[in-house]
Amino acid sequence: DVLSELERLNNDESVSGILVQVTLPKQVSEQKGLEAINPEKDVEGFHPSNIGKLYIDEQTFVPCTPLGIMEILKHADIDIEGKNAVVIGRSHIVGQPVSKLLLQQNATVTILHSRSKDMASFIKEA
Repeated sequence: DVLSELERLNNDESVSGILVQVTLPKQVSEQKGLEAINPEKDVEGFHPSNIGKLYIDEQTFVPCTPLGIMEILKHADIDIEGKNAVVIGRSHIVGQPVSKLLLQQNATVTILHSRSKDMASFIKEA
């Protein structure tokens, strides 16, 4: 099964990174699958300990989409220090990590989501 295979990969020294593609079989929750990965082999940065490290500014794997967003800003030579940034979405995969990365670059971050009111006014300020 999936969890047994993850354990095997965790213990295999020739495997340096593991990425779990969701959707998993219904008997294995996404969270359980992510927690089964050795944090040192979690190349997506979704293991709870890696997410925690991101939030306390420790070196860790960072989810690839937020990291890609930051690389695009860097490549476009967009200085975000002191700027207002609006992130639409609060998922653990994109919204929250990109918000944290923007904060690390000294942006002022507002997170909007499906229950946010008057999104347009926040977006105009960004």
